[in-house]
Order: sequence, then C-alpha cells, then structure tokens
Amino acid sequence: MTRTIILLVCIVGHTLGQKTCDLNRPTQDIDWKKLPRGPWMWALHTADEYKDNFSCSRVTISGATRNGIKSFVINQKYGSQAHQIYEITGRYQSPAVYRVPRFGRAWRNVLIHNLSIKDRLKIFREVVDSPLAGLVSFLTDYKNYFITSTCMPTGDVSVTAYTMHKRVTPLLEKRIHGVLKQNNITTIPIKLNCKEIINRRNRLGKRPVQ
Repeated sequence: MTRTIILLVCIVGHTLGQKTCDLNRPTQDIDWKKLPRGPWMWALHTADEYKDNFSCSRVTISGATRNGIKSFVINQKYGSQAHQIYEITGRYQSPAVYRVPRFGRAWRNVLIHNLSIKDRLKIFREVVDSPLAGLVSFLTDYKNYFITSTCMPTGDVSVTAYTMHKRVTPLLEKRIHGVLKQNNITTIPIKLNCKEIINRRNRLGKRPVQ
C-alpha cells in the first residue's frame, strides 16, 4: 500500500472573477529521509509561463532540518553549462506545506528574461494580491512519482509530476492522475516527452512499483 502526502487546502474568500489557489490540507509532513534525491525527470506538467522555461530539466530534491526549521531544495539543471541550474528553496509552514521566499520576484524575473514585453505585461495584469502566492506542497509515494503543487501570483495552481522511471507509461500516467483526483486537484497536467526520460536507465524497472 503506497503512502501519499496530501496537499494543502488554501481557502480564502472568493472575489468575483478572481482566481484563488484551492488545495487540500495535509495531516502530516513529507519524510525527506525516505525520498530519493534523484535525479528525477519531468513526467507531467501544467503548461505555464514560469515552469515551461525549465521543463525537461534534470531535477534533484532534498530536505533538511536546521535549528529546528525544516526546508526543501529543488535544483533544476536546464542546460549543459555549470551555471544553468535554477534552485527553488522553501521553508516549512505547516505539514507538507512550504513557502518559497520572494517567489513573486523570482517569477517576474523569469518572465522578463523569457517573454516579450507584450506577453509578460498581459500576464502581470492577471496578478492577484494574495498571501498564498509562493506556497508549495507535495504528493509522493516515495517510489514512482513526486508531485509539486505551487500557488502562482496569478492565482493559478501549477502542477508538476516528476519520476525516476525511464519513461512515462500509461499506467504511471493513470496513477498520477488518480492521485490528483483523490486529493481534489482539478489542475490537469499533460504528459511530457522528454528525451532525458526516454534515454536514461530505468532504476525502478519497466513498470511502476506496486
């Protein structure tokens, strides 16, 4: 029987026409000692202006506790050069819920460097003044998938599923969608066909671990 980490639920007053981040409230934190560091590969992803820039990158994930404070680090190696690593760090807020500091600033910087002025201004107009932006939470069975759910400055929820398998089989894709549905995650990620997944050795076998 697999063990999952349930996502955060962020419930706020709805303003007509305004997006909010609705996620499930977890009951316990992720066990970072049980989670393989990686490398993890992109499996499924909801296309958005922020994470699209790092899709198919090689990912390592780790957690730590220092001075009683829990944190996580996700490194995304998106190019061949040594400096082409995008690091995301977050500090514990509540079970399975972490906050990425200065997330709004990092999000804007990525858009400024990767989008035209017209496109980024259009997105900037969608920003909502929400304290939930930059919250990230996780789902994992510690074997087949690691799913992140991030509250974006626009009020959207960005979902990315990583895997250590060599390819995203229909069985694995179905399992990930099933986990999202069980946890009331309505944002639907689509399958990515990354060469890094197809060409690498499958450490966990040809089929997802039961």
